[in-house]
Amino acid sequence: MKITIKTSGGIGGFGLSPEPTDVDVENLPSALKERARAAFSKGRLKSLAKSPGNPHAADMINYEISIAHDNGEREHVDVREDKLSDDVLDLIDAIRSAGR
Repeated sequence: MKITIKTSGGIGGFGLSPEPTDVDVENLPSALKERARAAFSKGRLKSLAKSPGNPHAADMINYEISIAHDNGEREHVDVREDKLSDDVLDLIDAIRSAGR
C-alpha cells in the first residue's frame, strides 16, 4: 500500500508542506504500518470523507489523500480536518513524519 498526503488551507497555510508526502506503508515501523493499514483499508477512506464535520468550522486544513492498494486499486479523497478523528489526524502526522 502506498499513501500520498497533501495539505492545503488552514490559517494562512502555516506549518503546511507544499509538497505531497509519498509513503510506502511497507517501509513504516511495524506498529505504524498496522495502524495505517487498518485506518486506510479499502473503502475506509471514503467513509472518513462522509462524516458530517463542523458546518461552522473555518480555516480548516484540507487533506488530499490517495491510496494505491496492494491489489492495484486506487482511492482518492479530499477531506477537511474537522471530518477526521484525532486518532486519524495523529496517524497522518506520524505517517508524514516517517515519510520524510
